[in-house]
Amino acid sequence: GMVLLSPYLGPRDVIAQIRASGGLAGWTPSVDEDIHHRVWSWLKGYRDGEDRPELILAFGERDRLNAAHELVAGILPADRVIRRDGGHGWRTWKLLWEDVVKQRFAQGPADQGADD
Repeated sequence: GMVLLSPYLGPRDVIAQIRASGGLAGWTPSVDEDIHHRVWSWLKGYRDGEDRPELILAFGERDRLNAAHELVAGILPADRVIRRDGGHGWRTWKLLWEDVVKQRFAQGPADQGADD
């Protein structure tokens, strides 16, 4: 799987284009698009049920890139999105990473301790 921690997902005009289309559900990328459009086209596969690795998105609610994050959050299951008060900086990212670890990785295997 993948963890996206407050990712940069492209310039504002690309994000605005997707939002103006009603989000990823209404957006149709063209074949000849740049790398940012290709990234969004790939992310749209999560909404369309295409085979994708597990994706966890974590971001600060006051992050300057929040418009893009919310578009992705809107197509992921709620348990794959971690929000925290904060902006786009190390203090928030550290706390988000701790949340990711606690939520997804700290539990360990289901059979842990069975042979102890």
